[in-house]
Amino acid sequence: VAGIFLLAVLFNTWQSTRGRIHDSYALGKSTLLSGPDDCNGELCYEIGINCPALDRTEKATLRVGLPAAGLDERGTILFFSGWVGDLWWDWHGTGDETTGPGERQPEIQHKRILANLQAAGFRTVQVKWERGWFVASPGKQENPPLLACTPATLSDWVNRELHPPAPDRAFCAVGHSNGATELGYMLSRYDQGDLFDLVAMESGPNWARLDYSCIREPDFPELFNTRNGRSTIDLAFGYANDGSGICARQDVSRLELFRRTGIVSDYAWSYNYPDTMVAIMVSEDDPSVGRRHAEHYHDRLLKSGTPLLRFDVLPGENHLPSSTPAGAELLENILLN
Repeated sequence: VAGIFLLAVLFNTWQSTRGRIHDSYALGKSTLLSGPDDCNGELCYEIGINCPALDRTEKATLRVGLPAAGLDERGTILFFSGWVGDLWWDWHGTGDETTGPGERQPEIQHKRILANLQAAGFRTVQVKWERGWFVASPGKQENPPLLACTPATLSDWVNRELHPPAPDRAFCAVGHSNGATELGYMLSRYDQGDLFDLVAMESGPNWARLDYSCIREPDFPELFNTRNGRSTIDLAFGYANDGSGICARQDVSRLELFRRTGIVSDYAWSYNYPDTMVAIMVSEDDPSVGRRHAEHYHDRLLKSGTPLLRFDVLPGENHLPSSTPAGAELLENILLN
């Protein structure tokens, strides 16, 4: 009986601490595993990342496009794709989101953007995660801002190892959907406003408020996520993506955990980035909650005094507006200018 009681106590303790909330966040260590290797005219690197609060090595592959020869170099731009981040930003090798026979619009538009940026003197760095940046180890005490240590650590490595330092060379990042979520955590939890000159967020960050995403709040019903969306969030807390997790079940006993681990919270994180331009672009009729979370995030930065801030709304319902000619032109202009 005593043994059963002890097991029950230990189980309840584990349940209560699962997804432990951290009050400070530290970068990990990046290790070059291979590269640079030729990748169809670009350079590929494999990087291993170990973070102090995570018990595994997360791997990322970088695809680096160099500035055109003979030009004055203008800087480096990182590109993070959506979902778990296991695709190239330019959707290379996929046939998703077709708009006509054989047309792969994300790939068509994104390849053009990358080529034009390189022709203007920028180094482009696409990031592809092996496992997924927000996929927690099953049953581990992990959560989204804790897992964002991996992209934050990787960005620091790129800045130190691939970005030639000079006052007139910009260091920037682009993130789509949950790629924008990566950027949001990197700014608020890892103080990387001092690292980036510009961050461009597309259809996100879509986890601005995890509390309103997971528990329906009458004053913010537009931020409440779908069941599938909530199951995706559960991956970041160590649960399966099958509807059995704490967010999918709207577990109100975890409200404080959700409140403190969203990008935007009422705690001591900074949302004022005086030296970083934050550019957000969304589609007017995007059916996902990403557009609404992006608005909420923008409003918080505006209230906090971030001076270099823009919010662009494009017509249509595309969750990937840069896959359209108008969206691609807007993003390209933001980065070039």
